[in-house]
Amino acid sequence: MASITKRGKTWAYRVYYYDNGERKYVSQSGFRTKAEAKDASVLKENELLVGKKFEKDKVLLGNLMRKWFDLFKEGTITQVTKARYMTIIKYVKDEFNIPLKEITLEKYQNFLNTLADSRAKGTVKKYHETVRATMEYAIQSKIIMHDPTKGAVVKE
Repeated sequence: MASITKRGKTWAYRVYYYDNGERKYVSQSGFRTKAEAKDASVLKENELLVGKKFEKDKVLLGNLMRKWFDLFKEGTITQVTKARYMTIIKYVKDEFNIPLKEITLEKYQNFLNTLADSRAKGTVKKYHETVRATMEYAIQSKIIMHDPTKGAVVKE
């Protein structure tokens, strides 16, 4: 259930849900009209209905990449491959460690373009493949609903 309120000159919504019997909410403000706030609240409610976990909205990309590595790659790869993954994860933590919900195709493409300025195409492709695998894990875990890296291009 959502509530729509006016806050000064802008509108806001608050969508309530229960997590382990505890009432929680997600909210957003800054909408110019009540209709915009209502539309955004409906989209958020739809995410809730398909099982999105709002408490995971603040998960950082680098931290999730490390978790993905520990779950799926640790113990199944060689030391050389492990070192490559650790390098990729460290670089992402240093240069692009933002919450998953803030990643857009444009931000991600800028990240790849910056990476391509100092690295070979094959290296950038490996970074991209690792991030894409992490995003797939995030979708399967219902942390995000779509892959913001889909459509990104690795440049020469």
